[in-house]
Amino acid sequence: MAKQPTVYKQTLPTGATLKVFRATEEKANGKAVIIIPGGGYSYVAGSYEGSDWAPLFLDLGFTAAVLTYNLPHGNPEIPLADGRAALQYLRDNAEDLRINPDLIGVMGFSAGGHLASTIATHLTGDELPAFQILFYPVITMESRNTHAGTCQNLLGDNPSNEMVLLYSNEKQVSSETPIAYLSWATDDSTVKPINSTKYRAALKNAGVDVTYKTYSSGGHGFGFSTSFKFHDTMVDHLTSWLEGLDDKITGISLTQPSDEALLHGRHAQALYDLFGRRLSSIRGAGIYIVAGKKLLVR
Repeated sequence: MAKQPTVYKQTLPTGATLKVFRATEEKANGKAVIIIPGGGYSYVAGSYEGSDWAPLFLDLGFTAAVLTYNLPHGNPEIPLADGRAALQYLRDNAEDLRINPDLIGVMGFSAGGHLASTIATHLTGDELPAFQILFYPVITMESRNTHAGTCQNLLGDNPSNEMVLLYSNEKQVSSETPIAYLSWATDDSTVKPINSTKYRAALKNAGVDVTYKTYSSGGHGFGFSTSFKFHDTMVDHLTSWLEGLDDKITGISLTQPSDEALLHGRHAQALYDLFGRRLSSIRGAGIYIVAGKKLLVR
């Protein structure tokens, strides 16, 4: 009889909680993911954007942890602190959880996708997650394209231009931003798909590996619902990406930074060849190291 995963709840120092699904010893692959439900920052959504995903990750050998975060009520630092605390908890308990502290990612839906992308773009250095998975995320806080309720709940009634810019996460992407998987339905009338497409474009411009999958219908909030027309296709596509994570995190990227990114120095400050020589620009074909990741230029 197969051993069942350990499941428990952990209260974090911020008051947020994690529901942890620890991979079994037989299947554990050293990776973990923090799952962040949506809810417009006015509530935390149900299991279809949370624990319903755990069996998929457990079957692949991931430890999964569902984050029930504190609502911001106009203070965006509150949920971000919860995300930071969740990452720290998993890293502090990595040995017991059978995970590599450098292989912890975040996954978010709608407003939870905004929080996941905030974690991926606002944290720096060793605090950064290894990867990000975003489903129909709110990304921008700019009034034309944001989800109004999410923006209001996160930033308050009259946010400054500086706060709008700071939490418009397409504006915060850098070469250090972790690799990404994005998915959304093109008929989403709740959170405009331009949120995802702007983030995808920013990632590509920064030379960050990004995979995406769109669906012609499904609207907003389909999560893990089996009534979603493309549920099986979605699971298969994400599973394939998850199974290739090792190569994406530690292997060679085929995405070359744009000339504009190079000209503005976002990569040059961390650009080396395989001999360890620091370079000011990419010099022809070869393999380079960009912000700790390999880059193949043909």
